[in-house]
Amino acid sequence: MQAAFLIEPGKIELREIPIPEPGKGEIIAKVHTALTCGTDLKTYRRGHPKVTLPSPFGHEFSGTVYDVGQDVNGFREGDNLMTVFSAPCGNCYFCKRGDEHICAELKNSLMFGAYAEYIRIPEPIVSKNLFSKPHSLSFRQAALLEPLSCVMHGIDEASPSEDDTVLLIGAGTIGLLFTAVLKTFHPKKLIVAARGKERIAIAEKFGADIVIDAAKGDILKEVHNLTDGMGANVVIESTGSKEVWEKSIEYSSKNGKLILFGGLPEGSSVTYDAERIHYDHIRLQGVFHYRRKDVVAARELLIKGEIHLEPLITDEYSLGDLKKVFGFLDDKHGIKYAILP
Repeated sequence: MQAAFLIEPGKIELREIPIPEPGKGEIIAKVHTALTCGTDLKTYRRGHPKVTLPSPFGHEFSGTVYDVGQDVNGFREGDNLMTVFSAPCGNCYFCKRGDEHICAELKNSLMFGAYAEYIRIPEPIVSKNLFSKPHSLSFRQAALLEPLSCVMHGIDEASPSEDDTVLLIGAGTIGLLFTAVLKTFHPKKLIVAARGKERIAIAEKFGADIVIDAAKGDILKEVHNLTDGMGANVVIESTGSKEVWEKSIEYSSKNGKLILFGGLPEGSSVTYDAERIHYDHIRLQGVFHYRRKDVVAARELLIKGEIHLEPLITDEYSLGDLKKVFGFLDDKHGIKYAILP
């Protein structure tokens, strides 16, 4: 089988390797659709602290069951499936508190290698975070389960209400997923700050009430005008920019929530106005990864058809075109690409 490996930052290599065999509790999946994502692009550009190179590459996918290991129940050869790339251990201090997103053993379940014809799904994922894909749901949308699970976690932390004005900063894949899901919560006003014609158009298509062109407008001035000077009740940062992290608090209303979703490079430090945080009662919340309940919520949302996410996928290519696709992404062309092994 063919599989893509990230050899070093900026270097992808296709290798011919044997189809893996399932161990106890494992499943071998035939990849139907793999999707590019922002984390893959960051890893491609500069590596990743949790990825030892060279490494199998890619982690968002959907497919079918190819082979089933001993003691696997509920799945058989040919079943369509959808999944995420990790699972909590269920036994550590954090899992027992319900904080599965920061499971102490999370790194032991990570699954990489979606840019390939076949992939081994580890036992923890099979037993906790592997699901059947209904025929009514496309493989392309099913492959969005992982990033959508992260977004569902972020929205759960934000807890937007119908009385809230929500400001979303950034309209990459995650920002646009936030836009689509937030609209189902019917906030009083949903404002998105975006850059680029394609992203602005999709944000509008996904239901943003107002889209601020961040490349042209003064976001702070426009937010204050749109909120009678009060600021947004919920601000969600999804750019992963230190400058935007620090600026985000300026858009917040009193008693507002600031969701810091876009990750910064290791070692980054940010500075905030302590007086505003204290006297205006602003809550800063970092959000990372997802819990099993977020995965279930994401899958239910996809199956119900309340959101239609196909516009996020710019185009589709074969596995042999992967290096070209990351060239597109590196040059900021497109949002997500479907890779069809």
